Amino acid sequence: MDIKAGRDLCFQVVEMAKKAGIQQCDVILQRGRSLSLQAQQGKIDKSKVSSTQIIGIRVIQNQKLGIAASEALDEAALKLLVTQAAEASRYS
Repeated sequence: MDIKAGRDLCFQVVEMAKKAGIQQCDVILQRGRSLSLQAQQGKIDKSKVSSTQIIGIRVIQNQKLGIAASEALDEAALKLLVTQAAEASRYS
């Protein structure tokens, strides 16, 4: 995912939050990569490249804070993310 796609994804979540009646929100997308090498007898015998991505939202409803995060970025997961953050704000 490039920077523009990540930015668009964050704006998509903000729009979902607006439609859900959220008064204020922040959305964060974090991506990372790692490389793992394993050597035996001076030679590399295993290598592994992995990547992670997580999206999070912080909402403020009636002066109460709710936070949720997800590693899944499909539309259903993003809708659930907004719902979970809104529900969490009711109990803070």
